[in-house]
This record gives sequence, structure tokens and C-alpha cells, in this order.
Amino acid sequence: MSLGPTVQLSRGSQQPGKLTRVACCTDDERNSYSDAYKTSVNTFLAPSFAIHPRTGDDYPPYNKPEAVISYLEHTTPEEEYMLVLDSDMILRRPFLVEEMKPKLGLAIGA
Repeated sequence: MSLGPTVQLSRGSQQPGKLTRVACCTDDERNSYSDAYKTSVNTFLAPSFAIHPRTGDDYPPYNKPEAVISYLEHTTPEEEYMLVLDSDMILRRPFLVEEMKPKLGLAIGA
């Protein structure tokens, strides 16, 4: 799970703001991560949500929305806006609030 190219290209896009990696992992995975992995960029490790707690459904895509919810429940971001990317996404130019004109409570997709 490398963010090297994403981090480098995102910085090259001149995207303003901080980069925070939000990742889901089991306790075993968390214990296996090196300090370099956890500190190469600001990192928030959420528990794995791949298995639904009520239904037992095994569906890894549950991780993304639940990780964002966990991040927001356990931290207080200073930023007014948040851009959510997958690790395989590359920014070629910045997403600028002034251009996107987001409204409270509405998401913008590109």
C-alpha cells in the first residue's frame, strides 16, 4: 500500500492543504506496518470495516465510507473542506474551492 507516486504527483499539482492518509486495517495489519509507513504522510488508521457488524457480509468497499466516518469521529480537521481520493488517483491540477464552489452538505464529484 504505497502512496509514493500519489504523494509526489499530488504535490506537483500544487494542491493546497495537508495530505492525510486514511486507511482501514485489522489489528494484525496495524502491528505489521513500519513506522516509516505510518509517518511518511500524516496517517489515520481506522479499524477494518470489511465485514459488516450486523449482517456479517464480507465486502471490502465498506471500508472507504466507514474510514472517513471514523476519521471524522476521532479527529477535528482544521480544514473547512476535505477532498477524498483513492490511492490510485492522481491529481494533475489542484481542486480549488474557489472554482468548485461547494455548498454546505453537498458533495462534488469529478
